[in-house]
Amino acid sequence: GKTVWAQAFDRPAGDLLALQRDLAMAVVGRINAQLQSSLAPLGRRDTSDAEAKALLMQARALIFPISDREGHVRRLNLIDKALQRDPDYTAALMLRSVTLGYLVGLTPDDASERARLRRERQAAEQRAVALAGDDGYVRARVASGLLESLDTQGALSAAEQALKLAPNDPLTLLWAGIVLAGLYPERALVQFQHALALNPFWVQGLTNTSYALVRLGRLDEAVRRAEQAMAVANRQMGHFALALAHVVRGDGKAARAIVTPAPEDVYRLELLAMADTLDGRTGQAAAALQESAERNPDLGAYRMARHLALAGDIKAALDWLERAVSLRAEGVSGLLTDPLLDPLRAEPRYQALARRWFPADAVAAQARRPRVLRRA
Repeated sequence: GKTVWAQAFDRPAGDLLALQRDLAMAVVGRINAQLQSSLAPLGRRDTSDAEAKALLMQARALIFPISDREGHVRRLNLIDKALQRDPDYTAALMLRSVTLGYLVGLTPDDASERARLRRERQAAEQRAVALAGDDGYVRARVASGLLESLDTQGALSAAEQALKLAPNDPLTLLWAGIVLAGLYPERALVQFQHALALNPFWVQGLTNTSYALVRLGRLDEAVRRAEQAMAVANRQMGHFALALAHVVRGDGKAARAIVTPAPEDVYRLELLAMADTLDGRTGQAAAALQESAERNPDLGAYRMARHLALAGDIKAALDWLERAVSLRAEGVSGLLTDPLLDPLRAEPRYQALARRWFPADAVAAQARRPRVLRRA
């Protein structure tokens, strides 16, 4: 490597957030030409407004647990300030879409607010597509949205287009990989590994690699990747991936130890209920999970299906799974390759869902894979 620019930067300590902002502004403003050159492959995703760029850098630099709603709100505020300066800043629009998606899942008791957040998310994606529809990352995010609506053929086509447009862009690799994980986890793992080769300390890359390894039954590797994510993020991220790996390999005690200190939300609740099931407990988590799912089935129906499958209540699990599909509930696009649904795979009702919504070759490939869930 080589030194691009160096300068002393002296300011009173004061407000650390303001200091961070001023430093980012100074760096971006001083080496804007070099940044523009290095980001040229990103096409129209970038902005020429240095302050907007600095604000988005701050938004991306925030580290907080994925289930921390206030953290996502802080990120959204910075993104919106960047978009006030440049409404056509496509990278900011896409991060806005991602952040709004997380907020949907973290707004469990207000259906009208979830509907508003979904509308805003869709609007951000549509604006990004209008501005930069030939950008790989934008196409990969479109693919993710199609998968959530169970348009699996459309999602696969968009993901493959994205990878052709930007085969070496980490964000494109990540989101195309997330789509592929629900269809062909081996192909997803290749994309995540490529992203990590470009950025070995990328927490989202490490976490999604862990999830893909869980789907493939490579549980020890999944644990190592999740632990790496936790180490990089100072234990603020990666804990749900690690807990899931422990659940799939049948270790409720280890899963509980990971998620018990986490913030209270539906992700934590689901994993605690599963840990109780593995340990033969009848704790409050399962009842709370069902109450939450009944109240907000668009968030909880798929979680209930997974929990009941793990518990061995096959008929109830299938009832919730069919409900999740009808609602396009959060997470349901993973039903083909999710190891927590292993106990359902021989059931005609499950097989009918898989054949109805997923490509035939993906269904056949999943049927050939060994079961991963140790309890199944």
